[in-house]
Amino acid sequence: MLTEGNEQVSEHLSLSQYTTVTPELKESWGHLLGDLAHWQWFVTMTFKKRVGLWAAQRLWSRFFTEVQLVTGRLDWVRCCEYQHWRGVPHYHSLVTGLPDYYWHSEQARLVFKEMANDIAGFTRIFEYDRSLGAAYYLTKYTVKELGDIQFTRGLTNNNSSDKVRL
Repeated sequence: MLTEGNEQVSEHLSLSQYTTVTPELKESWGHLLGDLAHWQWFVTMTFKKRVGLWAAQRLWSRFFTEVQLVTGRLDWVRCCEYQHWRGVPHYHSLVTGLPDYYWHSEQARLVFKEMANDIAGFTRIFEYDRSLGAAYYLTKYTVKELGDIQFTRGLTNNNSSDKVRL
């Protein structure tokens, strides 16, 4: 037996017995992200080379800086999954702030996808469809592993919905 303070603790305990990640927590995160903005794109980015978290963030920023030179200011929420078998981070994100022309243009999505592929690796950009559950998909990575979630400042300042304050 192990002891924690004055209490005896079984050596055969599983962390999953004591997790704070519940279906209700995942559902709440999904609602929070889904209602945070009028999302337009669902973007995934997988890095082709082994990069650390800091380098991955720099590549992400470089991509979005280049896109914003064309589109104007964008806001996003991004979650990180670490692909242990490859040793690289993988991002899932929701994006808002696109002018209608870029939002609904398949050609624009393909051009931006190629920009991202040149900068970082394999990227997919989809028009956001709330019914497909991307906001809930991001929560999977918010509540496990790294628990890494990042927001642009526009989402957490006055540009966000009055319903949500972070």
